[in-house]
Amino acid sequence: MKILVLFFGIFISMASPSVLHAEGVLHVGGFSGLGAATDVAERKGFLEAEDMTLEFDRVDTSIELMTNFISGKYDIIQTNADTIIAWAEGKGGALVRLESSTHRLKEFVAPLLYYGSFYEANPDKNGEVWAGAVQTGRYSRLDPKTERWINYVLPEPYSHNRKSWIDNSTDPVSLWYVDHNSYLVHIQPRQ
Repeated sequence: MKILVLFFGIFISMASPSVLHAEGVLHVGGFSGLGAATDVAERKGFLEAEDMTLEFDRVDTSIELMTNFISGKYDIIQTNADTIIAWAEGKGGALVRLESSTHRLKEFVAPLLYYGSFYEANPDKNGEVWAGAVQTGRYSRLDPKTERWINYVLPEPYSHNRKSWIDNSTDPVSLWYVDHNSYLVHIQPRQ
């Protein structure tokens, strides 16, 4: 069993204590050292009191960190929230939802024509999620209930939107964003 906790802005996942005590070694994955939580536990003697040691494994990518965590290689991972949300970087545009009841990640991969990643994603009043696919000329909308994606072709092919505004007052919901080239774009779907 794994538990995911937000601690001082760092996601920490821990295996159940019975698993940790049986092994006596706490396997930690991260980008740049043990971090505050494990450092304090080690300095205060908490780990020594439980006859435990830490083994830290430095990783270079979010994909490596999350894949190793999900496979069970790490008992604890230390990272920022964006790694949890966007660990699919490199697989193309994807949204990832943490299902709190099962402690599992659900990945929704967008059917984009080109390599693209999402700069931001925002839900609307209907629970659908809108995300601009950077450098693809597309803006995507996901209905998580049906897992159906709709991709909207944008007025210019380079699209590099950084901030979007969902207009929940329209029916259907519409979206505004400012493109990197200062275009103000309004997407008003027919469905």
